[in-house]
Amino acid sequence: MRELAALPNPRSRRAGESRLAADLLHLPHADPLTGLPTRRVLEGLLSGEFEEGGRRRRCSIVKIDIDAFWRYNGDAAPKAGDMALFIIGLILKCHARSSDVAGRYGGDEFLILLPRTGHRRALSFAERITWDVASQFTGDGSRLTVSCGVASREASMTRYGQLLESADGALHAAKCQGGNRVVVAHPRLATALLEHRAHVRASRARRAG
Repeated sequence: MRELAALPNPRSRRAGESRLAADLLHLPHADPLTGLPTRRVLEGLLSGEFEEGGRRRRCSIVKIDIDAFWRYNGDAAPKAGDMALFIIGLILKCHARSSDVAGRYGGDEFLILLPRTGHRRALSFAERITWDVASQFTGDGSRLTVSCGVASREASMTRYGQLLESADGALHAAKCQGGNRVVVAHPRLATALLEHRAHVRASRARRAG
């Protein structure tokens, strides 16, 4: 594992940045392991972005999932999984602008909210994260990678849940392609993911019956 000093330094806050970042300072809900905002905070901010931003305001999110984290937890030293989550949290903080909000979405998933950001810049952001995580965790027994799903708000989206579904679809596609990669959402990806989940639920119901 490389020294943390090799990570990029966090960018200092500037006056007049997005109100999302300012509001975050007053929210008490933080993940105790990483210090990042929780899912509740992230979805509250994302909902506010939809309600206040209007349909023409750009907004992107990046959904991140650690590849085969269960295997890493089993093969690595005790507490290595917690340390990996902590380090990935640091990487996200280092890359995020002061207007961005990076949080732990739950388990081994993270979410980054990128206000006023289109899909190209969000893609570049996700690629840097993917590369830096893979570079940070190298060597025997410590290799770890992440997959990222990038989604940007479309004019037809009226609920923040639609944006999350798009990111989920892209993340699912990245995992299916072997992980350690970034996939940008397309409307068909979200539809395919919903169909896949419905098929899984139906299969489970048939087995249970």
